[in-house]
This record gives sequence, structure tokens and C-alpha cells, in this order.
Amino acid sequence: MADILTTIVPLFTIVFLGFVAGRRMSVFDETGAQKLTALVFYFAIPALAFRTVSGALADGGTPELRLLFAYYGAEVCVFAFAALTGWLVWRRSMAGCVVMGLSSTFSNGFYMALPITYALFGEAGVAQLLLILVLDSMLLLPFAMVLLDIAKARDIESGRRGGHSLGIGTVLKTAAGNIVKNPALIGVMGGLVFGSSGLALPEIADKTLVLISQAALPCALFAIGCDLAHRGMSREPGPIGTVVLTKLVMFPFLVFTFATLLELPVLPLAVATVVASMPVGATAFIAATQYNAAVGIATTAIVVSTSIAVATISAVLYQLNSLGLTP
Repeated sequence: MADILTTIVPLFTIVFLGFVAGRRMSVFDETGAQKLTALVFYFAIPALAFRTVSGALADGGTPELRLLFAYYGAEVCVFAFAALTGWLVWRRSMAGCVVMGLSSTFSNGFYMALPITYALFGEAGVAQLLLILVLDSMLLLPFAMVLLDIAKARDIESGRRGGHSLGIGTVLKTAAGNIVKNPALIGVMGGLVFGSSGLALPEIADKTLVLISQAALPCALFAIGCDLAHRGMSREPGPIGTVVLTKLVMFPFLVFTFATLLELPVLPLAVATVVASMPVGATAFIAATQYNAAVGIATTAIVVSTSIAVATISAVLYQLNSLGLTP
């Protein structure tokens, strides 16, 4: 347990420092936090993704494809559970239920899961993680956006809300455009192409990528803290508690169960379980804002889940370690 805390606590200390800076220092106001996030999003994470993926392929490493069945099997179950709970128990709108489902399954991937996985498992773990992140961005997000548009249209028809829907064609076009322009995904795809070519990076280029990618861990965590300092809070304990508990407890438990049943090797099993235990990702907030559905729930779930994630992630790692399932 001491080894786990030695690894995890410094990471969340950086998040806390970013939160304090966002609250107390004018240089890290909302605009400053956005610029720091942009540095991570457009430069540090793409560099880390490119170098990790190309290096893994050059070394002959390949992600474990059974990982997808374990992770996405659990994801479907959790999404359905959270959305149905929102509808049957908390009487949310259809669009609000979709936001609850998305919030319960979409982990803080490129900003938190990636640096933490890199710190815990090195580049071999990141290679497994990137498979999850790419599929989440290319499949789960467009699927959720289409569901949101359908749900919004149904809510308008039923009189639960005003406005107009965007149309599935527009939604799919926007989602496809976001995928193509996503810097992290560009880094992953570039790494796949370069790594498959059999070429080696020139030493100068490699050292440059190393320097840039080293900023991913501290800057991403600090940016999360700054971002949290500028978010508002909603007082809806029922739906928010459902999302947070489903995301931090039910999701990693189901991923671990599915991965065990599929007899995954230790590394992908540990990576998938740890990624599932990450707090709610900012993508849920973006989707909720775009459709004006359950924005307060998504925002507060991000704040609460990130605030307590140090405890839940440590608990997950402790259980994996006690079962001898950490590489």
C-alpha cells in the first residue's frame, strides 16, 4: 500500500496545486487554465502518443485485442444502467439520461489516465491504454452524440424542452470532423503509420519528442486542478451520486470481472481496470453543454469524482496488488 500511495499521492498533489493556483493566482484564471490545457492537448500528449505507439510497434509490441471485449462489454452495461436509473428513478429527460450514461463511462483519458498509466506501467502500459482511448473517441463519443440528438428530438416532441435538434447527419458530420482534427488521435495514428514503416526516428527528433512529452504528466494534472477551480457545482445528489458511484465503483468492477473471465494477461487487465477507475472525463461536460442537457450533473460529477479519485484509484491498485495482478 505504501508503494501505491508513493506513486499516486504526488500525482494528485499536483492536481491540488493546480486547484489552489486556479483559485488564488490571477495568472491561472480561466483563460490561463485554458492555455495550459491547450499546451497539453496540442503538443505534449500528441508527442507522447506518437513516440509511445511508434516505439511499441518498432519493438514488436501489440495491444491485447481481448482488452476491447472486456472494456467495452462493461462500458455498454454501465452506460445502460446509468441511463435507465436516470430515467426510472430520477425522472430525468431522455437527453439527461444519455448524459448520465456518458458521464458514467467516459474516463478522463488523455489528461489523467494517460499520465497515470505512464507513471505506473511505463510505455508498455500506455500502448494498451491508447487502444481504449482511440476506440472511445472514435466509437463511444459519436454514438453518444447521435443518441443525444435523438433524445433531444424526443424531449422536444414530448414538450419536456424547447428548441430544435441538430439532425443526425449534422451530428455525425461534426463528430467525424472532431475525430479527424483531434491532436491526440493524430499522434496515435501517426505513431501507427511510422512504427509500421520500420523506420527509426533520428536522435534529434526523438530527444525533442521526449522533452515535449515529459510535459504531459505534470502539465495535464496541473491543468485538471486549474479547470476544477473554475467549474460551478450543482445540487442534485441523487443523479450525481449515481454517476460518481457507477463510474468509480461499478465500472472498474465490471471491467475487472470481464477481463478475468476472458483470461487477459496481467498488464492489459491492470491497465483496463485502472482506466475504468478514472474520474469522469471533460468530454461528458462538452456533450452536455452542446445539447444543454444535465450540464450541472456532468460538471459536478467531474468535480466530485476527481476530488475522491485518489482514494478510489489507490483502492483499485491495492486490490490488484493483493491479488498479484500488477505487472
